[in-house]
Amino acid sequence: MEYLCREYNIRIVGQKNYGIGYIEPRIYDREQLLRESYEDALVRWKKSKASKDKIFIFEDTSVVIDALSTDNNEVPGLDIKYWMKETTFEVLDALLKEHGNNRKCTVRSDIIMHIPEALKKNYDNDYYQFTGKVAGTITTEEHNFNTNSIYPWLDNKTFNKWFVPDNCIFPLGMLNIETANKYDFRKKALTEMIDLLVSLNVVVNKSDIIQKNQRIITFEPTFILCGPTCAGKSTLAQYLSDYHNYFHVEASDFMWLKFYERHGVDSGIKIGNFAKEMLNINPSIVTEQLVEYFKNITDQNIVISGFRNPNEVDYMINKSQFTNIELLYINADVQIRYKRELDRNRSDAVNDFSGFQEKDKLQHGLGLSDIRSKVKQDTMNEDTKENFYENFNKIYAIQPSVPINLNNKKFEKFDELSLEKAIIIALFLYEDEFLTTTDIAKVIDAEVLNHTYANRKNNVSRYFNFKYHPYYDIKIDKNKNVKVYRINFTGKSMAKRILTLIMLIKSKKSTEKQKNSKQDNTLL
Repeated sequence: MEYLCREYNIRIVGQKNYGIGYIEPRIYDREQLLRESYEDALVRWKKSKASKDKIFIFEDTSVVIDALSTDNNEVPGLDIKYWMKETTFEVLDALLKEHGNNRKCTVRSDIIMHIPEALKKNYDNDYYQFTGKVAGTITTEEHNFNTNSIYPWLDNKTFNKWFVPDNCIFPLGMLNIETANKYDFRKKALTEMIDLLVSLNVVVNKSDIIQKNQRIITFEPTFILCGPTCAGKSTLAQYLSDYHNYFHVEASDFMWLKFYERHGVDSGIKIGNFAKEMLNINPSIVTEQLVEYFKNITDQNIVISGFRNPNEVDYMINKSQFTNIELLYINADVQIRYKRELDRNRSDAVNDFSGFQEKDKLQHGLGLSDIRSKVKQDTMNEDTKENFYENFNKIYAIQPSVPINLNNKKFEKFDELSLEKAIIIALFLYEDEFLTTTDIAKVIDAEVLNHTYANRKNNVSRYFNFKYHPYYDIKIDKNKNVKVYRINFTGKSMAKRILTLIMLIKSKKSTEKQKNSKQDNTLL
């Protein structure tokens, strides 16, 4: 659905209340099924404390196999999910041949859209139903193929692996995205929904949005740091963040965000393969997000690390609001970088030098070598960090500008703070550790906020279950069988920004209070 909505200012996120968006009853009356599914989803939606003006949708797919169906009985109909688990291709093929080998079928999509309070004046019902159908046949042979890592709805598990749309040769799950989009059974329903929302001025086409330059001022250059693994990109970026008040964004944090949104946390698909395929299909998949993200950070200098494709660099230079961009290619001898990899001992570290060389090869295959050709010379980092920083400062002469030292992470607890800010600060305090939602709630109560809530853990869980965010690394703790979270580079920058702004406000209020006190004493 995200792909079909790409031309509009629509963001589709999964609504997961403890892993379940809604309970779909196993009944065979379409109207009753959709109504009961909607009512259950509505209860969960209200519990999520979402805005009353927000819209939620859900989609139900059904299939009619002509040879096995009658006017009063669709097979498998609404039971498609369970039917697929119980039916093999061999059994289905034999049944079709028993019925004259009529392989015609139709896939139907029903999208239910919740009507929020702001739109109810236009409708009598609580939801609106949109329907789309695509006709085709059932394949004559079962094909062996993998689920598309970029568009996982093109899979090898659902009816998509057997359904051949009219005018196609292969099943829907095997088609490239351009062809599959023409025969996506959800497209007609989704298009009707978008047209309605456009007519109500709820959404607009992105091409109709006037993009304004929101950058206030750039006091120093915006740095884009590229280079191979362990060359020093993140090291320099963190230096700029710690001592020059730069907001550091790691591009891979936003690639991970797209990966999580498509495949979840426990997918068997490797992020490297996903990134390679994604950049081939849409080179600006990360930079589009960044350009939009930076519109909310207009008062701070920016450093970006982690681009692997030259198109990402070009997009940022041509489409962003930054007027003074410096592209650096950070490099070091491969043996030095390999030793750093071993010293860091990260979870994704390789075990031998040949594996490290393969990692280099993969990154250059993404376009890193082409980025290197864009700079006059490499910025070398083969000595100590201190010399690396000193040589950098000799060239760029950036003035230190950190208003408050946050590296010791000591601050007074806060009286008021949004849940997201509290979570970011809590994870910042334990930046090297993966924490459960229970752990995060305990840190918030003990070290971040002055007040506690009995349902803090539930609120933290809802926050993470509602959608994915670019501020956290996520993995499954196999011992506890739960998701655990750790703040990433982008999250650290956001934590520093939050703390700095809050402390500056406190400092300003304290200064004004002292000033007023002096004036009162003068009057006395």
